Amino acid sequence: MSAAVVAAACYRGFTTGMIGIRITDNATIRQCNRQFMNHDYPTDVISFGYDLCPPRLEGEMIVSEEMARQRARDVGWSPDNELLLYVVHGTLHITGMDDQNAASRAAMRDAEQQVLVRLGISEIIRCGADHHPQPSTRPEELA
Repeated sequence: MSAAVVAAACYRGFTTGMIGIRITDNATIRQCNRQFMNHDYPTDVISFGYDLCPPRLEGEMIVSEEMARQRARDVGWSPDNELLLYVVHGTLHITGMDDQNAASRAAMRDAEQQVLVRLGISEIIRCGADHHPQPSTRPEELA
């Protein structure tokens, strides 16, 4: 996990700081999503940026291991890779990226792919976030 955080942060030019990661289940992330984002559904990752002062950043994220297992089956790759995708995605959010429109979403997907390929996970090209089925109870954006 820490290698994914470092790789994503460095990709965006951040070389110092701290990001905490809480791995949890769908019920807990749903509760957090409701409390912090006013969304009443489980999601893959919720990220919180606290300090963004290049080259330093601080933040934390909550990641659903249960969601990673479910989606990995649907997409056809390992739950570990899916979980790393969530960690990379959350880190990119903490560095200031968003995915609220088509252009920013495309930039996010490109960054995710480049970071995971740098980590030796070339399956991202075949199984990345653009290939994920979207549940009807969840908006198109990740996190």
